[in-house]
Amino acid sequence: MIFWLVACGVGADIRAGKEALEEGDLVAAEASWRAALQKEPGNAEALYGLGWTWHLAGQIEPARSSFDQCLRQHPDYAACYRGLGSVAMAEGNPAMARKRFEEALALAPDDAATQQSLGILELSTGQPAEALVRFDQLLLVQPDRSVLLQGRAEALLALERAPEAVDAATLALQKAQDKRGKLLALLSRARALTAVTADRVDRERCAETAPPIYEVLEEASRNLDEAEAMGVLPGEVQQARRLIQRRRGAVDDLCPVNQGRKSPGG
Repeated sequence: MIFWLVACGVGADIRAGKEALEEGDLVAAEASWRAALQKEPGNAEALYGLGWTWHLAGQIEPARSSFDQCLRQHPDYAACYRGLGSVAMAEGNPAMARKRFEEALALAPDDAATQQSLGILELSTGQPAEALVRFDQLLLVQPDRSVLLQGRAEALLALERAPEAVDAATLALQKAQDKRGKLLALLSRARALTAVTADRVDRERCAETAPPIYEVLEEASRNLDEAEAMGVLPGEVQQARRLIQRRRGAVDDLCPVNQGRKSPGG
């Protein structure tokens, strides 16, 4: 009876940790993982969850420590390797990241989360075509998963297929069921909308071609406003806003009559 109560308590803490991560509440997530570990020291899911929470908070060393502990105590648990791979990727060590992801896949060949991580790694190392193939394969099994659609949008964007990237990011936003998924989709959609406006203004037809571009850029800016209100990192928003402002400036240069309009996000 006592064992059942403890196990039940650990399970409740782990569920609470996962739900807090989905909502982007890192403080509540950390508290839940620590509560689980207090009841069951060495619990694999809690160690991984704590490491991932630190990782999302940008605390690399505590994240590595938690993943290392997970690996030492549970060498057959694929998520430990995946966590260390994500840390290596954040540190700019793609070779080590790939090694860790491949170790994770050796233990769990069908693990979609590791395949997704490899797709993100391929994007970060200038392999968007390979990433697109990987995301498309994953979407065959999980067609409604927002983070996969968002990854697909980023791959299409890197391949300069902006209209398709807008469609993928829009679908990701529609399918998102948690805060983090929505944040990622909003950022991708804003970047894709900005990209789709490139070379769409005709100097000889400013009255006809410039207004639709401003409307698209304003929509991108609204996506960023929504992401910022949800708590996305300010640096990510500002980087995307600068892209919008540069595109707006390029339209103004071609069609000076439009310079009286308010700059999106400005």
